[in-house]
Amino acid sequence: MKEARKIQKAGNSSLAISLPRNWVKERGVTSGDLLMVSEDSGGFLKISLPTDKKHSTKCLINADVCRDEGLLERIIVGCYLLGYDTMRITSERELSHLQLEEIRGVTKSLPGLEILEQTVRRIVVRCFVDPSRIPVDELIRKLHVMITTMLNEVLDAVMGKKPELARQALHLGDEVNQIYNLLVRQLLLSFRERDLVEEIGIESPTGAVGQRLIAKALEEIGDLIEEIARTALELGSTGRGISKPLLTKIKSVGTSIQTIFGKTMKAVFSKDIKLANENLSSLKAFGHQIKNVESDLEKGSDPDFSLIMSILVNLEKVLGYCRIIGETTINMRLTESSDICTIERSNTSF
Repeated sequence: MKEARKIQKAGNSSLAISLPRNWVKERGVTSGDLLMVSEDSGGFLKISLPTDKKHSTKCLINADVCRDEGLLERIIVGCYLLGYDTMRITSERELSHLQLEEIRGVTKSLPGLEILEQTVRRIVVRCFVDPSRIPVDELIRKLHVMITTMLNEVLDAVMGKKPELARQALHLGDEVNQIYNLLVRQLLLSFRERDLVEEIGIESPTGAVGQRLIAKALEEIGDLIEEIARTALELGSTGRGISKPLLTKIKSVGTSIQTIFGKTMKAVFSKDIKLANENLSSLKAFGHQIKNVESDLEKGSDPDFSLIMSILVNLEKVLGYCRIIGETTINMRLTESSDICTIERSNTSF
């Protein structure tokens, strides 16, 4: 909400402006306090509290209205993602065994979250993550590395019937979910704590939205690879092997997926519009390649038809998320001038 504030003269040479009452009240600012003033890239002045003046955000969760299975866990995850530092989970009666299990489980799965205090009616959970020390771009790079490793392992598991590689991919999948949750927390915090924006490498609100879309696409790719890993384990347990001609075709599809995913992420980190466009243009051909293998599989009588088809369908879905990442990369790059598109901020007419 915007408010018009009149500039007033203060002393012989200084100008002053009053602060909105609600803003002052919410942040506990009083006369004589120190405030930080900075100018962003768009020429806007930002007023924020010093680091040691910031208040931690707390929330109280009523466990008595969270008796449905999974609800309490989802509430805690939501509060974590929104950047709440301390969560007090209370019950007028007694926390059930199921609720205690949900709290312990979710605490282990969210980075930096720890149980500080526990009684039969109350649990206090706190997040010890320092958001200013974790750049968003670094988290996206971590997701990229882990998902690339997962993809390589699961394809090797399918090709060589190596169940241990499929299990390793599933283990990495848990870590991918942890990094994703931390990344979303960082992005949502940046909207509330505006001074965090530059510290964690967010260039603009548009950039934050773009990074959120890319992060979600990467998390979905990780889930698809986990599904392929489970299918690979089931395929290996049958004791039957995939025919050599079909194995060769699946390997070719896998290699194509590895290539397009690698180039898609290279375009993200280099902010290369032309590379992103090149990748998007090639997706159709890769899609046809997968469809041809699926068609050949349908014509045959492989006893593991459904399992192999599941692998191919999930690989095809990976391409869909690569498309989302590619399109988002181009859109994000267009928020700043480049040799392709120059941004004019003035009222100049064409």
